[in-house]
Amino acid sequence: STYDGREVVAMTPVDQPTIHPILTVAEQNIEAAGFNMDLQYVDWATLKSRRVVLDEWDIFTTWGATGNASPLTNTLGNDSFGGVDIQRTRDLRDEFLAATSQTEQKALIDQLQMAYYEEVPYIRIGFFSGIHAAGVWVRGFDPRALWPAYWNVWLDK
Repeated sequence: STYDGREVVAMTPVDQPTIHPILTVAEQNIEAAGFNMDLQYVDWATLKSRRVVLDEWDIFTTWGATGNASPLTNTLGNDSFGGVDIQRTRDLRDEFLAATSQTEQKALIDQLQMAYYEEVPYIRIGFFSGIHAAGVWVRGFDPRALWPAYWNVWLDK
């Protein structure tokens, strides 16, 4: 098919400094590729409320943990945004959960991977990792955690 020149609506959350720059930087490349881009600067709450209405956007940035590599935890394409729902990936995930052997699971993973390539519910555009550090007087804090948790953390006096 060919691109008809319609406006491509993209949302970038200005209050999320880790992911906000992604579309800001990509905008020039998207327009250079010939797309008519409408980059909308919104806050995270607005993005989350609008992403469930598929007619209101074409692209938005988000993030997730590496646990998304597993069909047990990956909900992308399974109505995870209140609208991006691909029945084929939902059915394959359910079959994977019901599979009784690793051979059967492997065959389903191959089919699920192909479904993601064909349906394209999301595109991974990169990786990032945070740096979390704490002084030796901080106890209970794990700086290796993807999302730092501050419960059960205390200062050793």
